[in-house]
Amino acid sequence: MLKPKFKITFLIVCLIYLIFATVSIASCATPNLKYTKSVSIKTANGAFVCAKDGGGSEINASCGSPQGFTVIGNLVYGGPIALQTFDGKHYVSAKNGGGDGLNAESTTIGNDEIFKVMGPNLKSDGSPVNIGDNIVFQTFDGKHFICAVFGGQHELTADRLMPQEWETFTFQAI
Repeated sequence: MLKPKFKITFLIVCLIYLIFATVSIASCATPNLKYTKSVSIKTANGAFVCAKDGGGSEINASCGSPQGFTVIGNLVYGGPIALQTFDGKHYVSAKNGGGDGLNAESTTIGNDEIFKVMGPNLKSDGSPVNIGDNIVFQTFDGKHFICAVFGGQHELTADRLMPQEWETFTFQAI
């Protein structure tokens, strides 16, 4: 039988462990929300990515002029980011964490709204991403990439398994 003093100490240690374990897990899943940068996103064929009505609906690559997105997270190769739409209320979201469609309906950042920014040949070395660099967006499931169907002028999906030209984008300064 454990002594009462030992029981209380053990319970406090367990509680502290659970609190810190929960904080660690949550911080791994969410990008660093302290860093933001406003950009537009351009497809391989020169079309701009836009959210219908500035957010809250579909997302496509049929805009002739830039629409602003806010990058939330550390903008480095291999870093997790979220993309907030022009209306400031919605986030780009890969249905089911990847392998399906893409929309701008979510109002919170969860796994479906987190993308890994990678460079050519899946570069993910932690070096800074610069405006104008070619990038690809890997979905949270680690298997799929965002694609501008036909390189632009159509919808965006998050169902491609290997990044090629249609899965390549650049950030443009606004």
